[in-house]
Amino acid sequence: KFARLVAEQRFHVVVLDSGGGSLVEAIKIGEMVSQLRLPTKVAKEALCASACFFIWINGATRSASTFDR
Repeated sequence: KFARLVAEQRFHVVVLDSGGGSLVEAIKIGEMVSQLRLPTKVAKEALCASACFFIWINGATRSASTFDR
């Protein structure tokens, strides 16, 4: 699904919000993110846990905001 979305649109940044999921799929998406040199971001109040980390870490640049608590 991610590959199809990339083919259909120009991405400027990959914004993540996920509690996890398939590690295998996350690694594949992370490899695409790395090859396309896309930045990754986790917005304030969003979550990027478990498999999501493998996408985030592959960003050309990475940013993450912290929770206000």
